[in-house]
Amino acid sequence: MQATALQAYPSKADVPSRDIGGTGRCRGCCVSAWPETRVQCVRLTVAMACDIRCRFRGLTLISMASIMLPMTFQRDISDPPLPDHATLGEWALFLDLDGTLIDLAPTPDSVVVPPDLIETLAVLEQTMSGALAIVSGRSLGVIDRLLAPLRLAAAAEHGAVIRAGAHDAAEAGGDMAVPASWRRQLRQLAQQWPGALVEEKPNGIAVHYRANPALEEMVSTALAAMVAGDSSFEVLPAAMAREIRHRDANKGAGLQRLMRRMPFAARRPLFIGDDVTDEDAIAAAQALGGIGLRVPDHFGGAPARVRAWLCELAGRG
Repeated sequence: MQATALQAYPSKADVPSRDIGGTGRCRGCCVSAWPETRVQCVRLTVAMACDIRCRFRGLTLISMASIMLPMTFQRDISDPPLPDHATLGEWALFLDLDGTLIDLAPTPDSVVVPPDLIETLAVLEQTMSGALAIVSGRSLGVIDRLLAPLRLAAAAEHGAVIRAGAHDAAEAGGDMAVPASWRRQLRQLAQQWPGALVEEKPNGIAVHYRANPALEEMVSTALAAMVAGDSSFEVLPAAMAREIRHRDANKGAGLQRLMRRMPFAARRPLFIGDDVTDEDAIAAAQALGGIGLRVPDHFGGAPARVRAWLCELAGRG
């Protein structure tokens, strides 16, 4: 991002409102304690790449600070333009769930799905003629339960299972199930790990240790030893968890499978994810001429900012 010189504006009325590159107009937002602290933020939308213009005591500074407003995110001005409401028909939208659309919680079952997220996804799915998919490590059944009454296209369990449309049947990518003996062994081990939680899925199995982060090394070592004799499986690091999955089950492969199906085919993919489990999908989206966004890098690590941007994208902002 190019540096911009400080500019002084003696009063609120002097802040300019102008078209930026023909792609957007400056809009005032989030006035904080004016005039007591004389702090104002004005968002400049440059092909949806947003700067924050922060004014303090008459000085304006272009900044990419982490205190961004909910609808702003950090991208270099040279990055490809993001979709807007008018161009949604050209795009396919792929969204991670935990840590991206919804906030992380102490346990997988205790997450809270904001009602307005359901409404936003419903509008986007209809506007995009179904070219919106959830790409998650969660099982398909859990995705449907969390987003009920919505039923969306999805790549579940890191791409082991896909569903190309709301009314389509689930399709497995092959025999990717973790051996039953490993499941039994992990359940037994978890009883010796205070605070550990085993999450079983149709194909994979995960151990969460958010309640006891000190277990990380112990869990990682045990799972690595378990898969050491079978090169078909790997241990996947996640946020306060480790998961055993088949090597062919990754979010990038799931995205690619969906992109070969209607209504996703012939569109540009945009993927948003938050952690290392999403890197395959980011790479896949970019390889197909699309864009991959990381929540920590582009949305300040806040799912609320992802939701706010999607709300604006849906025309509800």
